[in-house]
Amino acid sequence: MNDMNKIIEQRIIYTHLYNQYEGIYQKIAQNAGMAEIPYRVLYALCEDGKKWSQIDICREWNYAKQSVNTAISKLVKQGYVVLMQDKSMPRNHKIIVLTEQGQEFCNRWVRPVIDADNQAFAAMSEQERKMCIAIRKKHYEFVKNSLKDLLELSEEENTGE
Repeated sequence: MNDMNKIIEQRIIYTHLYNQYEGIYQKIAQNAGMAEIPYRVLYALCEDGKKWSQIDICREWNYAKQSVNTAISKLVKQGYVVLMQDKSMPRNHKIIVLTEQGQEFCNRWVRPVIDADNQAFAAMSEQERKMCIAIRKKHYEFVKNSLKDLLELSEEENTGE
């Protein structure tokens, strides 16, 4: 097998593993009766206790504003979150806050996933965790830079420029 075939084979394995990992989240969201993006919003809210706005989630999770807006609207209608004004933020910059019902949902469907992610990382050595992050970051940066033209074109199309 030549080097390029080996690289392609390894990339396919990497992609399949990534898709299987992401599939875990999708399946759990589905089992919870929820679409993936609303589930990911709840994951963000439960993950580290920080204050999240719609804009923050769009930036951190790389979702389109409309997708996050739709997800948050669904979560509000389901009674899982409310939007609240935070005095430390601009007027139109509301934070997303879990309701009691949202906390209960997260305890059942989200916190076990966060705990499993934490346990998986804890099962690795410090060096393995750093290596995992470094390799993932290197791959991300390379792909992002390689596709810069397409990404910029995509942004222009989405903003109508």
